[in-house]
Amino acid sequence: MKIEEKELEVLIEYGFIDNKNDSNRYNDLKALCRGRVISYGLNAGDITFTTVTAKRGGYDAVLSYFGHDYHVTINIASRFQLYNILCAIGMASASGITIEEVVSNISKI
Repeated sequence: MKIEEKELEVLIEYGFIDNKNDSNRYNDLKALCRGRVISYGLNAGDITFTTVTAKRGGYDAVLSYFGHDYHVTINIASRFQLYNILCAIGMASASGITIEEVVSNISKI
C-alpha cells in the first residue's frame, strides 16, 4: 500500500492504527510517528483476540485490549471481518469511546 506524502505527514504528527501482522509497514511507520500508535492483529498487537471460537453465525472470543481481557460475542460469520472489528475498536478508543462501551456494543453489529 502506497502512502501519499500528505497522509504520511498526518500519520507522523497524530499517530495511527495499523495491523501489526503487516510487520514491515508497521515498524517503518512506527519509527516515523510522533503521535500515538495503536496496533491490532489476530496474532499480536495492543488490541487482539486471544481466543476465537466459531459458533453458528459468528464467534465467541476473548478480546485483549492493552492487556485487559473481555469476552465478546461477534455476530458476523466472516473471519476476515475480525480484522475490521479490531481496527474499529482501535479507532473508537482513539476517539475517546471507552472500552466498556465498545464491548457492550460489539454483539449489536
